[in-house]
Amino acid sequence: MMAGMSDAMMKPALKWAASVPDVVISVGKISRFMNDIGAFERRKCKGDLASTVECYINEYNVTSEVAITKIVALIEQEWKTLNQARFENHLLPALQQFISLAISTTFFYGNRNDVYTHSAHMQWTIERLFLKNM
Repeated sequence: MMAGMSDAMMKPALKWAASVPDVVISVGKISRFMNDIGAFERRKCKGDLASTVECYINEYNVTSEVAITKIVALIEQEWKTLNQARFENHLLPALQQFISLAISTTFFYGNRNDVYTHSAHMQWTIERLFLKNM
């Protein structure tokens, strides 16, 4: 995220990131949870490591829909944390970069698709964004 920054700029940025662990953790959780929801069906067949969805299903003995609903609620909670940080920190440039990363995960993993891994879904998204009238 901070690639291309000079050492003089990198040290204060890293110090700032360490001072707001709730923001960094929230972005990480949003990214992880959205990725797991988007890739849930594909992973089930592939035999990868257990995802957040699978762990929730096993731990609470619920259906995948219930697990996904609960994880979506956790994502919403993390967005509340990010929004609160935006008001408290007056949109520092480094904070905005973290929030932009979280927003991009919505683009890649929204609607329970894994557009990052399977670019076939990307065509539909690009058509909706740039070619079709709303």
